[in-house]
Amino acid sequence: MEDKLQENVPETIQTLYESGTSIWVLTGDMQNTAINVAYSCNLLNNEMQQFVLGHENEDAVRGAIAEYEELINKSPERAAALIIHGRSLLHTVDTPLEEAFFHFVSRCKIVICCRVTPLQKCKFFFLFLFLFLSFFFFFFSHLTDEPTLLVFSQPWW
Repeated sequence: MEDKLQENVPETIQTLYESGTSIWVLTGDMQNTAINVAYSCNLLNNEMQQFVLGHENEDAVRGAIAEYEELINKSPERAAALIIHGRSLLHTVDTPLEEAFFHFVSRCKIVICCRVTPLQKCKFFFLFLFLFLSFFFFFFSHLTDEPTLLVFSQPWW
């Protein structure tokens, strides 16, 4: 039994994509299912550079990210999409690889995280919330010339 996309989903995603919005998908689906759904809703297309990260150890993840960065540098005009497996995500958050990973994904237009556990989804939600709030407060403080300091000494989630 196949779930049908809701009406206008492909068109809406295409509009978001064309507006310059980066899109992240966190799903528990298997990799092939996530890729098929991404194609059916216009999240992925054949013109994109597509990188698949499914390695099970930190050194392999580090090497793949370095290789993918080089490929993006060779064709910066092409949009990049990352499909990453939950087992690789384990090596990207709260590890020495975190900074390199977020630098890489900041260059990707589409990021699809598949086989993600509920705990990983929660971590990413709060990580992005923190990054957004940090950017917002940094941006706001520069607009008003008033110093704004946001400090979290303990994980707040």
